[in-house]
Amino acid sequence: MSALQSVVPLRFFPENRASMVGILSRSICTLFGSPSFMRANGICETGTIAKAASKFQKRRKCSVPVFQIDRRGSLKGETLPKLWLSEPDLHAENEDNAKRKFVCSYPIGRDAGGMRALELAEKYFSEGLAHFGQDCSIACFQAAELLYMHACNKGNVEAYTRLGVLYKFDMCKGNYWKDTLSTHAKHAADSVIEKAVRAFRRAAARGSSEAKWQLGDMVHGAIGCQANEALAYNLYIGSFSRAACCSLTDIKAAHDSNTILALVEGSAVNLIHAGCAARRIALCMELGSGCAKNIQLAKAWYTAAVYLLDSCVAGGSWYYAEELAKAQIALGRL
Repeated sequence: MSALQSVVPLRFFPENRASMVGILSRSICTLFGSPSFMRANGICETGTIAKAASKFQKRRKCSVPVFQIDRRGSLKGETLPKLWLSEPDLHAENEDNAKRKFVCSYPIGRDAGGMRALELAEKYFSEGLAHFGQDCSIACFQAAELLYMHACNKGNVEAYTRLGVLYKFDMCKGNYWKDTLSTHAKHAADSVIEKAVRAFRRAAARGSSEAKWQLGDMVHGAIGCQANEALAYNLYIGSFSRAACCSLTDIKAAHDSNTILALVEGSAVNLIHAGCAARRIALCMELGSGCAKNIQLAKAWYTAAVYLLDSCVAGGSWYYAEELAKAQIALGRL
């Protein structure tokens, strides 16, 4: 059946195709390979094919969705589905026209390391955040989930981390992708928090500094797993070590904020995740959680965290302003 579906993927198999992707849209993709080719040659905006496709779309009663699944795999040997992806139509003439238009499909061609899938996923994740609370936001996060999963299958470590974040905050409000087996065996499906823990563990095992402190938060708070303060502290230390590109011995030898900041040098460091990990190390030392209580050293780590996070927020990483505020409040408390 799968071979026949690949040859005749249209109305003969309605359960395995995107009902809102028309024959003309499929033909354009088949002829030219990708929308980027058409845009490079002016076809999207001025070509005859584009005009015909636009008129065809205007006659449709329904608007174009954020994404559509082209084909699901069979129960045996099922793989992730092919997606048709859309973007907002900035050239719509009036409110009656479709608000979105299909621009590409994935997968199409080779994607070494899942970088193209990750790029597309980040685009739809950002669009979901920009329209948070609106009707299209969940659909954007659903598209991002599937694209992150495609990237994960190609060994992309960052995609595992981003997928964990999406699950941790339940961005899709419980409406996540289920393969055929999970659909028929709902009792075997993991909760969204368990999915987040699993994604962070996979990324942390592959060396992701963000995944380490994200997983540390979940382990420390017994979110989706058993509480383990010592493991959480070690994850924070490992996250700082990875982000600052320094050894665990150097971290243990640091005794004030200057020596801590001296560890975060070089072109390969990640100031954001070093700052996030530093704040959590300080909190553990302040509370004696997973390590010996040391107020003076906790103050030094808070000071370093404020410096690192402040430089990141000032540089445009506004998303971490809350992390900076928490570090500043804690430093003022001590």
